[in-house]
Order: sequence, then C-alpha cells, then structure tokens
Amino acid sequence: MQVNSAAIIAVAIGGWLVIWISVCWLIGLPWRRLAQQFPASDDFDGEALRFRTGKFNWVSYGSCLTLTAGYRYLHLSVFFPFRVGHPRVSIPWAEIRATVPSGRRRSWVELGFQNLREVNLFLPARTAEDLVQMSSGRLRIERPDNNGSNN
Repeated sequence: MQVNSAAIIAVAIGGWLVIWISVCWLIGLPWRRLAQQFPASDDFDGEALRFRTGKFNWVSYGSCLTLTAGYRYLHLSVFFPFRVGHPRVSIPWAEIRATVPSGRRRSWVELGFQNLREVNLFLPARTAEDLVQMSSGRLRIERPDNNGSNN
C-alpha cells in the first residue's frame, strides 16, 4: 500500500488549523464577552500602541495586542493570526476604571469595566501610562496611597 505524501501533508495542515482555530476560539471567551458589551465602533481612529502585552482574566496576550486611543474610545484588537474569536472592541473611556492592584502585581495596571465586572484587562504599567498620555486625560490611574486606600 502506497501512502500519498500530499494527502498526509494536507491532513496534517488541516489538523493543525483545526487545533489553532479551536484554541484561539476557546481562549477568546473573556474577549468575546467584552466585544458583546462594547462592539467595535466605526471610528476606529487614534494613536496606536502595537504589539503590546496584556492579560484578560486568565488569558495572557504576549505582544499581540493593539491598543488605540481614540477621542471617544479605547479600541482593542489582536494581531491577525490570533484574531479568530477576538473581534475588535471599542470601549468608551467613561466605562474604564484603571487601578494599580495591591500586592505583587504592582508592575501592572488593572482596567475594569463598569458594565462588565467579570472581565478585567491587566496591562503593564508602562503601557497603561502611555495610554494615559494618549487619552488626553480621559483615562486616569487610581493608585493606592500608603494606607492602602485608592486616590
């Protein structure tokens, strides 16, 4: 029995694509919840931070996020190969609360969303500071004072 190498390659590539799409879709659950609440706006404009890192709940996005500071929205998107199950998102600045978490995550800033409390985005502090500058004051980071309360 002769095995057709082209068929084996096609099955291997097809199997790899099925696994890739399935994994992207599964890890995108928190992202899709955010997208349901804050669908992409038509005015996806503004200054962009590309290839940034962030964490949505338990999912880490290493150097594949694009964060765009528009006039009315913070726009989020994922680098093309990872976009399956990750539609673009536009979050009004007024919906975002940025805080520095207490404890060991001080090098991160937590972005919480007023109408979607079960999803949080953690950004490296430097990326969050860049967003503060780009937002022209629409985003502010609340920092705990020495007593543990937020300012």
